[in-house]
Amino acid sequence: IENSHHACGVYTFTYILCGLPLSAIEQDAKMFINEIKQYKRSPSLTYVRLFRQMALNLISTSDDPFQMEGEEIPQLKTLFMNGNEIDNNQTRECIMHCQLFLACYLGRGKEGKQFVTRHAKLKDRKYPVCFSTFFPYLRGMVLLRLAQEGCRGCRRQTAREIRRIRSFVRKGFINCTHLLHILEAGMLSIGGKPEAVTQKAFDKAIAGASRSGFPHDAGLASEQAAIYFKDRDPSRYALYLDRAENFYQQWGARAKIELLHETRGGASQSQDGTTAVSSAIRGKSRRDSFLLNCDHETVDWFSNSSASNARTRRNLSISVRKPPIQELLLS
Repeated sequence: IENSHHACGVYTFTYILCGLPLSAIEQDAKMFINEIKQYKRSPSLTYVRLFRQMALNLISTSDDPFQMEGEEIPQLKTLFMNGNEIDNNQTRECIMHCQLFLACYLGRGKEGKQFVTRHAKLKDRKYPVCFSTFFPYLRGMVLLRLAQEGCRGCRRQTAREIRRIRSFVRKGFINCTHLLHILEAGMLSIGGKPEAVTQKAFDKAIAGASRSGFPHDAGLASEQAAIYFKDRDPSRYALYLDRAENFYQQWGARAKIELLHETRGGASQSQDGTTAVSSAIRGKSRRDSFLLNCDHETVDWFSNSSASNARTRRNLSISVRKPPIQELLLS
């Protein structure tokens, strides 16, 4: 039973990392929470509650979406009242993962720095590979944001995280190739490289993330490109912000869209009202492919085939019925 509960937590966090629609993930997490509660006590309940709260933070427009308190978790301190120090340590790590994720996608570099420092002390390899390939990226994006703000040493630390991601790509984990391209483009933006070279790198990163079905990462890459052009070309700055908003809309992150509106200020859309930035960006949104349905039972969740996994990601529908815990126990 505990293993099935743990699988619910892994499922929820993995799908958040993969950029599936936040509203669907939040609904699934709510269903998992109700089912796990029937077993009175389970450490996995805390993890699923934290992941649901993280999704709610990105969906809603709360005063401070970075804070891990809200509808699902009114007060974080209530998670540490069971007296089990092992469970409490695991809860602290889970909170750290969530805060690092929010710092990355909400652009909270200064607040996220403490979590990067603490998270770097953990050994990524002790986590499932679906998590450990993303952690260097989350830390790298927070450090990149700090480097853009003039933090000394952050550029060197970002380069270290890029090397870690590159090692995963070389080992065949192609699903993190776009993460590598995003960080490399970000490094070019602060490295004094020619403008054309930097824009080409950003366009490559955006297209790669979009084609692979990661709208949240395509939005983050577009936002990074907008930051680069903010003081260089107001028209391209506005265009990349439009692109970022479109991707975040696909993800369902209304809180992030509100932050972009605050950032935009007086920036306007392109004259023809389009959001296309460059002819080099032709990525297809995964939202379109959600119109295709597939039966949950036909998906090979444990396949090592990259091509099979890619087809599965493109064919998943937000209307697909996810298996309740009883079915997980029988599988």
